[in-house]
Amino acid sequence: IHQEVLTRAIEAHGAPQELLSDNSLAFNQLRQGRIGAVEIFLASRGTMPISGLPGRPTTQGKNERSHQTLARFLEANRPATLEQLRDRITRFRRHYNHRRPHQALDQATPGTAWELLEHTPAAAPIPLVTLEAKASEYRQVRRLRQLNLAGSAVTISKTGAVLPDEPETMVERAADQSIVGITPANRQVYYQGYHLSLPTTFAGRQFYRTITDCEFLLADIDSGEVVFSFPLPMIALQVRGRYVASYAIQGVHVANPTK
Repeated sequence: IHQEVLTRAIEAHGAPQELLSDNSLAFNQLRQGRIGAVEIFLASRGTMPISGLPGRPTTQGKNERSHQTLARFLEANRPATLEQLRDRITRFRRHYNHRRPHQALDQATPGTAWELLEHTPAAAPIPLVTLEAKASEYRQVRRLRQLNLAGSAVTISKTGAVLPDEPETMVERAADQSIVGITPANRQVYYQGYHLSLPTTFAGRQFYRTITDCEFLLADIDSGEVVFSFPLPMIALQVRGRYVASYAIQGVHVANPTK
């Protein structure tokens, strides 16, 4: 139903560059780290689906306020049939956009303001890899938030005493953790015999590598930001001998990727 409504709207008004919605799974699943049918449909029309911040309904406040006014109008002019309902909504839309002056627009109507502005409609379909990158980024944010929530600020012994923080230099590094350097001549990290090539933006830097039971991660030594990660077991969409491009790894997250 949602896709049918969007199809009619795009046919009538053209495809916008972006479409804002709330975080209902019916419209936008990117913040959940997934790609839904509506997002795929919009991308095929060249429209990027975006959503308001969770728990911040004011992002869609103007739209919600418009719905309230429309509901009051229909309550005062109750339609008896579906055809009457369509006619009343059409009348309301024409009055709101082309007859009623708005104080915020210097008493111009929304229709007049719309016609005076230059518009850049959507031009080409958006590649699905772009949506996959956004979903991966949101998954990364959710994962880091969960890690932060699970963290502890203090260490308490069995007797209940608060133990002092252990100096960082005294913490033993596990066998699956190491510091790796990426040079311009060798932009690669290694995992189980595979050479994983990284973007040029990683050259000339050092990273802290961590391999868990379910994820491979590279983190910036100074900021601690996870700049490269992918889920385990590694699934490569394309392998050339022992060489795997970072973008060919399913579910990969890359910070500041090259164009």
